Amino acid sequence: MKKSLDFHDFIVFDILGSLGNISSKPMMSGWAIYADGIPFAAIIGNNFYLKTKNSAVIDELQEYGSEKFSYEKKDGKVVSMNYWLVPEDLFDIPEILEKIATQAIEENIK
Repeated sequence: MKKSLDFHDFIVFDILGSLGNISSKPMMSGWAIYADGIPFAAIIGNNFYLKTKNSAVIDELQEYGSEKFSYEKKDGKVVSMNYWLVPEDLFDIPEILEKIATQAIEENIK
């Protein structure tokens, strides 16, 4: 899966840019996204994920069709992580996306 610098810039600068000290570091299939040096999100391929265990954030994301990030290992076992897909529909509702991204940041900074 090829990384898209345009998608990265859209997420980091346009979507998250107003939330404070946001930075990113490349990883194999995308980027880890940080707030004040703490990871709270990821871009994997052309998908944006928030790291959260907060049931209110998860419920809101699922209302828009979110799924938990998972992948299959070579041995066939499926591994899932506490990263939830941010559905593209939320890119058009900045007030909701900003609210849930802020909640994910606050949860991970604690």
